[in-house]
Amino acid sequence: MNQNNKKILKIIYESGQIAEKYFNNKNNIINFKEDNSPLSKADIEINKYLEKNIKKIYKNAIFLSEEDTYKEQILAIERKEFFIIDPIDGTSSFLKGSKNFTINLSYVKNNTLQFSSIYIPMFDIMYFADSKNSFKITSKKYFLENNIFKLNYINKRKNDVIKIITTKREKEIVEIQKYLSNSNKDYQYIHISSSKKFCELSEGICDIYVRKAQIKLWDVAAGFHLANNVGLEILDMSGNNLFEVFLSKNYLSRISKNNFKVDEFIIKPRNLKIF
Repeated sequence: MNQNNKKILKIIYESGQIAEKYFNNKNNIINFKEDNSPLSKADIEINKYLEKNIKKIYKNAIFLSEEDTYKEQILAIERKEFFIIDPIDGTSSFLKGSKNFTINLSYVKNNTLQFSSIYIPMFDIMYFADSKNSFKITSKKYFLENNIFKLNYINKRKNDVIKIITTKREKEIVEIQKYLSNSNKDYQYIHISSSKKFCELSEGICDIYVRKAQIKLWDVAAGFHLANNVGLEILDMSGNNLFEVFLSKNYLSRISKNNFKVDEFIIKPRNLKIF
């Protein structure tokens, strides 16, 4: 493993201890964002910890994070290389006592994802992707022992029913059902919080992820990387390859005007035809 990547993983493991400290802490909420979503002490502290320590490795590192100012975000996307951080993906669930939140990070250079990680602190499971492959580490102990598993996508479907990841939001579920109405497949709808959904998708536990509502870039960058590296395709609703363009300067400039919300998308195995 690249030594810088290994150092970053170590930092992310350490940031997970901050999340554990605040887990089930009733005094964790400190504010609400413009979209009325909660902002927690854990979000702020983890974000600061990651930025401070990554700068020890990448001296001139700049960050695109939900917790940074808009001016800082714009400065980040104008650079040839920057880090994308989501300190707590699934803050609402985290504050309600769900253990399925994640800590997400991606390193972008020349409009390409070089490294990404999704850490699930309460289960001590780390997923990461480099320039070619995706990997899983089932505990920090295994990380220290360099016991790392390469992810090879395996279709684990036992019958013709396709497991599709959706939101809990009824309005979006209705839109997803409309989108799939012309399909002759049988679907089982499953809700998975945070970027944990990308992890299960990349392991073949679920088949498809459909998003019929816009979502922030920092919520999906690491997950897109993980899924792409195991061979899944990430498409917009017109069937175009979203993964190839979503970090281009033109695309970033466009979505920056809409609070960095990416277009609706579908992630699925390349050989799985749904219509």
